[in-house]
Amino acid sequence: MGRFRAQGAKKGRKGDPGADGAPGKDGAQGPAGADGTPGQDGTTFTPSVSAAGVLSWTNDGGKQNPASVSIRGPAGTPGQDGAAGPAGADGAPGQDGTTFTPHVSTAGVLSWTNDGGKTEPGQRQHQSARRAQQAKRPGAVLCDLHAVGAGCVRRECCYT
Repeated sequence: MGRFRAQGAKKGRKGDPGADGAPGKDGAQGPAGADGTPGQDGTTFTPSVSAAGVLSWTNDGGKQNPASVSIRGPAGTPGQDGAAGPAGADGAPGQDGTTFTPHVSTAGVLSWTNDGGKTEPGQRQHQSARRAQQAKRPGAVLCDLHAVGAGCVRRECCYT
């Protein structure tokens, strides 16, 4: 027969790929990396709520703040009145006042007396008495309202 000569390995055509194998084990921990450069400080936004219920913001980074908004809801219904509290203590007694008593003479002159030793107001003739004297009615008498200077609504009561 004949002689074979070494011609090297002969290859056949490529076959279909095989199934994936099972994953391998994790390797050992590698050395730590070097520290990075420090990052910039962030901006702090600070909220504030006004007495009117408006939420607003300030910040320390010169940034635009969010718009202010009202966080107060609609008014609720009023509650019931509470129970009455205890009575307060009596106050200190006031100073005694002076009582002035009017007197009208038959001539129609109004004068005053008082129980406090005060200076009497000046004497003056009552208007109704003056009218009565002007009408030359010698028996003119003042009604009780005119006698204390309050005036009355009936003219005829001041004449007899």
